[in-house]
Amino acid sequence: MTELDETAAEGAGALSPSSGKPRSVGCLLLGIALFIVVMVITLPFLPTLVAIAMPPAPPLPQTSLTTVSHQNYDYGVDEWEYLASTAPCNLVTYYQSVGGSCSITPFECGTSADFSRQNELVARCTGREQIGQFGLVWEARINRIADDSARARLRIYRAINWLSSEPPPNN
Repeated sequence: MTELDETAAEGAGALSPSSGKPRSVGCLLLGIALFIVVMVITLPFLPTLVAIAMPPAPPLPQTSLTTVSHQNYDYGVDEWEYLASTAPCNLVTYYQSVGGSCSITPFECGTSADFSRQNELVARCTGREQIGQFGLVWEARINRIADDSARARLRIYRAINWLSSEPPPNN
């Protein structure tokens, strides 16, 4: 063997697989540290990103609802109409329990004597929420159904203000 071959053999021994292991562990630790830094930076923006990708729905009661119509006016501005299998006053109670402010028609839902006119507005409930960096407003209009006091017609309007955390004006 020549001197050049011996030098090459010694150099190959210096680059043995055992010297590559600390480098791969270092890369793994660097990757984990980079992942943690990225998560710490992006975590506060996660609710905002989720709201952009999937705008939140307005609150809906856990009763059986049948969708009658859905109107999309703009991204994040929608109106739904449902038939509910519960009494209108139960819907009013639900929307009050989720933080809504309800204007109840006189003589409805225990405000006085139970006066029931068919196909009339029972209550109008509104609420505001903050979703990430955005504001959301919803409105629920609850009507009674003619000839069926155990069911209600529910119209839900939802609007998201994409420019600030203040909810858009209630329409």
